[in-house]
Amino acid sequence: MTKKIKLIISAVAALIIVIGLSFMFIGGGNIARTGDVAIIDFAGYMDGTRFEGGTAYSFPLRLGSGMFIPGFEEQVKGMRIGEVRDVILSFPDDYFATQLAGREVIFRVTLHNIRR
Repeated sequence: MTKKIKLIISAVAALIIVIGLSFMFIGGGNIARTGDVAIIDFAGYMDGTRFEGGTAYSFPLRLGSGMFIPGFEEQVKGMRIGEVRDVILSFPDDYFATQLAGREVIFRVTLHNIRR
């Protein structure tokens, strides 16, 4: 390779890095927002013990869809890719799974990716 081609390749690589870093730090793409599909892992705990049916991996959650119990999606909004967050909430009193109805739980959520 000639010196000129190496210089061009280096300049393009530097530009890609700068664009990628500014995209990341300015918040363009790595923060979960309403309407995004957040690819998450989550595990639910009640009284410190993981409960049945409260765990999923690489789950595609559209934020704002109302798929989950109230408060879950609102606490996932604002997460950054790679972030792990404890989502603390209570199941509704009339929840169909009676062992969870009205109970406070913690979901350990990991945001892996965001689709727009």
